[in-house]
Amino acid sequence: MVNLLAGFESPDSGQIMLEGVAVSGPSKDRLVVFQETALMPWLNTYQNVTFGPKLRGDMPANSLKEAADRIIDTVGLREFKDKYPLQLSGGMQRRAELARALINQPLVMIMDEPFRGLDAMTRQLMQEFYLRLCEEEARTNVFVTSELEEAIFLADSLVVLSNRPTTVREVIQIDLPRPRNLNMLSSPRHTTTNVMRWKCCMKRRLRVSVDRYGIRFS
Repeated sequence: MVNLLAGFESPDSGQIMLEGVAVSGPSKDRLVVFQETALMPWLNTYQNVTFGPKLRGDMPANSLKEAADRIIDTVGLREFKDKYPLQLSGGMQRRAELARALINQPLVMIMDEPFRGLDAMTRQLMQEFYLRLCEEEARTNVFVTSELEEAIFLADSLVVLSNRPTTVREVIQIDLPRPRNLNMLSSPRHTTTNVMRWKCCMKRRLRVSVDRYGIRFS
């Protein structure tokens, strides 16, 4: 799904449309933040963030510097803009990658399990940081995750996918109010919603797994 949305692959049938235009290949309008860090280790934070616009040559030098300084400040890396990826923590690397994507002003941000591999505390802090960023920046966000709690905390709509061949099993609207914060994770409303969705999703996953081995149950 990520490859299709990003334009890395073409659908077997039909089209993916963005603002009335068919997706035919990669574009700065649809950017992906992957599971593994894609920062270039020989470039510092500032150089990584400005790499895309410099390569395309579509931003004047003064405008690029202003945009980079603003984005780096937004993600809280002002004091680390001269540091190289190996000098940054896992959470800082994730923020640097967000800055590198955001400077291109994409219409759609595609997040492919970006917080996977982070420790629990850093992951929660990154979830809240990303949520705040989404509320400040008006754009479409597609967030891929296997963590149900993360999906419920971040999403307005939760799309549950089946095992292969992948189909959409259900679209669930998340009714948690905004703005959201980490304290909501322990609220009765969130806990109840989480448990109900977990049971729903696990029931479907179990049924799919059993069906694959030819066993049926009513």
